[in-house]
Amino acid sequence: MLKMNVKVKGRFKERRMFQRLNIPLHFQYKLLPHKIILESAFSRDISGGGISFRLGQPLKQGAKLKVLLHFPGETKPVTAVSQVVWCRKSPQEKTYDIGIKHVKILPMDKERFVFLFCEMMINYSLVTARK
Repeated sequence: MLKMNVKVKGRFKERRMFQRLNIPLHFQYKLLPHKIILESAFSRDISGGGISFRLGQPLKQGAKLKVLLHFPGETKPVTAVSQVVWCRKSPQEKTYDIGIKHVKILPMDKERFVFLFCEMMINYSLVTARK
């Protein structure tokens, strides 16, 4: 579950349930129920519950997507059904910032996702600790 930030006395209180990693994870998506070719994108950040990314066009809040997550070193992507939680126009650019949450992942893919996401968190922590 992805919870949004709440403004408290001029500050935002973090309400998300998952740690976020600011890494560019490659993924593909298509709007459901369409059977069109998948589009490619890279995450701005990723968590155990969803992804934020930037596109040149908006996606409607509530829209469902089929998402294929391509983890580094893996030949088979993790597949999920995700839902658009928010979409905002970027102030200085002609792009849109979008946030999706994963609403359905098959048990086998969920196990792989948890393992691969934890592995990414450890690697990310080790790299940033060395800087």
